[in-house]
Amino acid sequence: MRAQDQENDLGGNHRSKAGRGSARSSLTGPAAGLLALQRSAGNAAVTRAIEEQRHEHGPGCGHADRSVQRAVDTDEAQQAAVQRRVSLAEVTGSGGSGLDPRIQAKAEQAYGMSLGHVRVHNDATAQRASADFQAHAMTVGHHIVLGSSRVDDETMFHELDHVRQQSQGPVAGSDNGSGVKVSDPGDAFERQSAANGRLVAQGSTPDLSLPGSAGHGAPVQRAATGTAERQSVQRMPTAPSGVTKSKAKAKAKGGSKKTIAQAITRALVDDYGWKEYGGAQNKTVHLPIASDAPPEHAVKEGLLGATMSAMYHGTDNIRKERSFSAERPEQALRWISTVTFNYLNDLRKQPEEVQAGVSGVQQEGPDGAAMRYQLYISSNKDGANKALSDLYEGKANAKAFLTAILEAGEPNLSSRTAREQRHAQKLASRLLGDREGMEAYGAVLQALGGSVSVPAKREDAATDGLHAERRIVESAPAGSVSAIAGVKRPCMVCYMELFPGDASKRPGPYWPSRAANTGRFDYTLDMAPMLARSINEAAVKGGGTHVSLRVDCEGQDRVDTGYGSESDSSASDSEQAPMLVPAEAMDLS
Repeated sequence: MRAQDQENDLGGNHRSKAGRGSARSSLTGPAAGLLALQRSAGNAAVTRAIEEQRHEHGPGCGHADRSVQRAVDTDEAQQAAVQRRVSLAEVTGSGGSGLDPRIQAKAEQAYGMSLGHVRVHNDATAQRASADFQAHAMTVGHHIVLGSSRVDDETMFHELDHVRQQSQGPVAGSDNGSGVKVSDPGDAFERQSAANGRLVAQGSTPDLSLPGSAGHGAPVQRAATGTAERQSVQRMPTAPSGVTKSKAKAKAKGGSKKTIAQAITRALVDDYGWKEYGGAQNKTVHLPIASDAPPEHAVKEGLLGATMSAMYHGTDNIRKERSFSAERPEQALRWISTVTFNYLNDLRKQPEEVQAGVSGVQQEGPDGAAMRYQLYISSNKDGANKALSDLYEGKANAKAFLTAILEAGEPNLSSRTAREQRHAQKLASRLLGDREGMEAYGAVLQALGGSVSVPAKREDAATDGLHAERRIVESAPAGSVSAIAGVKRPCMVCYMELFPGDASKRPGPYWPSRAANTGRFDYTLDMAPMLARSINEAAVKGGGTHVSLRVDCEGQDRVDTGYGSESDSSASDSEQAPMLVPAEAMDLS
């Protein structure tokens, strides 16, 4: 989700967002995510033979004890166990994808084994299966099942160590009463994988020994002729064993009803020192981190005059504008997003954000395989996206579409801010024109000759508000989006889902609203403390939450939470600026 629901400090732009449960893929590139929660909680192990689900028990099969135990289970417990087995079998049988080549190469060198057979599952089915087991990630033989679209390197190396463990022998586990063996997060296997995950992520040598005992009870059987192999499922639990301060406070108050948003907010504030801002309809929660040597712009006395500015006073979290000339594709996508954002506002569609992305898919042609690039553009609202689809109808390609947007905005050009005018001029001259050095814009430039894809209307009206970059990633072919940028900085949820560990992204605050967390399986009252912990871990690794410095029309310094995922300066400043580029000077050919 995008850091944008919050512009009431500047005149009131609050925004909803939907989540990630159905998102198909994250952006390609380094994934140094921030789910340290998984590591601190440890991986519980669930031992279950997938093939045994189809196995009919009988004399000599070695499963007699388990059959007896199942026979005395309650109907409810049996049904829950069956549902879990079906979910697990479904996800491991769905194909999945191979490891990221970077992760695979590093893990194979560290663990001394081939990992080309490992399959990673992170689609909606995988996330449901993870939720069934209350897991952020789990390993079933050579299948790694993720509870979200992507996780950090350390988590992947942790799970890959479970692949190594399970390939060598039995793992620890105790029966949970429904025929499923669950290990303790502190058992030797989990401690080893947690340590090895950290070591490999840091470039150090892992411990390749195997803990000696798999615990009491029947051992895990290895595959043999005529028998079913019992595979092990090792998971990262989503709920800590302790009770947080926020839970204790709620209990002390008599268990009064609270919303999920309130529960998460209280956990962030009470347990981790976050700060609230705004009312019930536009609530945001912030983690400004005080600095011993804050930059000069962050200690101006004028910042103390407004609540949010004062909140960030004296921190490293107030960002100034910076150049993106070294990041040409993303820079071009920012121009596209800005002019599209203005076009939709001229139509009174009132989008609260626009994002643009480029995808690349290899396709076979007459001359062999070649990359096909496509431009994706989206707002966070179905109505605004329909306006974009209507405009594209009948256009030959993305270049014609963007030319039409620029032409439609000409009458209002003089009312644009200096930055908005600059983006329009650069889009016209550097991308739509013909000039030296255009090749620097790479895939974006190539996508202009192809079609424009605008994400379709949401099937569930409750998810209208899904943030634009999430819509783009969801609608593009899995793993194909190479760059994405727009008019807003990513909020904490979007940062965690799409940009974990990306040092070029500076997350904004957290929106606790339901719309802002749609698709998060841990957005529940029971799991609110765990989600809060995950959010806090991500924010700390990201340097806290961030705002941007701007000067209003009266020359007063203030901060804003908007600002794009590829920009620290707003694409929608309310103040007016002298026109930099007369409309007649813009080359729209």
